[in-house]
Amino acid sequence: MILDGEFNEILKFSERVFRIALKPKNEWGKNENEFINENVKLEGNKNNLTLFSQKLFKLYALIEEEIKKGGSKMNINEKINKKKEFLEQLQLFTKELNNYVSTQDSQWVIKGFIDIFKNIYTLTDDTKLISKVIEIHLLPKFLEFADKYGYKIIFADKQNWYPDITFISKKSETIKFAVDLKTTYITKYKNGKPYECNGFTLGSHVTYFVNRQSKKNIQFPYSEYLGHYVVGILYERNDKIKTYKKTKYKTGELENISAEVGILQISAV
Repeated sequence: MILDGEFNEILKFSERVFRIALKPKNEWGKNENEFINENVKLEGNKNNLTLFSQKLFKLYALIEEEIKKGGSKMNINEKINKKKEFLEQLQLFTKELNNYVSTQDSQWVIKGFIDIFKNIYTLTDDTKLISKVIEIHLLPKFLEFADKYGYKIIFADKQNWYPDITFISKKSETIKFAVDLKTTYITKYKNGKPYECNGFTLGSHVTYFVNRQSKKNIQFPYSEYLGHYVVGILYERNDKIKTYKKTKYKTGELENISAEVGILQISAV
């Protein structure tokens, strides 16, 4: 049954053995005697069918657990193909994100925060604030992405943990992908075009790079991830609104609010 992959037959077999074991042997019928003699070969198991059936139940439970976790390990080619597939899905997804976050003239669609009185408070150009709001803006789309391709999502338990998002296959919990969100902005232009950007901050990766079984500052041990990826968001600040600006608007004035930044590109590597 195991070699043939007929694991449900183990459960059925175990249940039948257990039902027979509940009866005194002198009350067994012809079919029950034949079943035990044909299928239980070891005398030790025949003499203690209750214990034998319990072992079978445990075996079935272990097999089910392994199937749930992914069972047999993937070979190197399977791993390469799975990583390639996920990256292609992620890159297609980030292309779609560009239309989600930007207007046709590359202005960010987020204009500010709104309160219960329908006042809109505009954003500042503080890089940490911009980065956090962009991440919040993208999270619903990541949930859609996970649902589309059959993944569960786990967000980092703590702000300084790696990665920002863990994707776990619903088919096999051994398949995990790490995705970090990184945001930066243009700092220099050449001939009127973006030329140089501020660097991405990578954080402190020393502990789990060296000890890949470590659980310090990481959602799962580094070695458990099949692949590691970055979704990078590149934006430019709106220099036209660096001087004093109105910071409070009504919802009816939405069209009058200038975007604090323009999203130039979102990509995955």
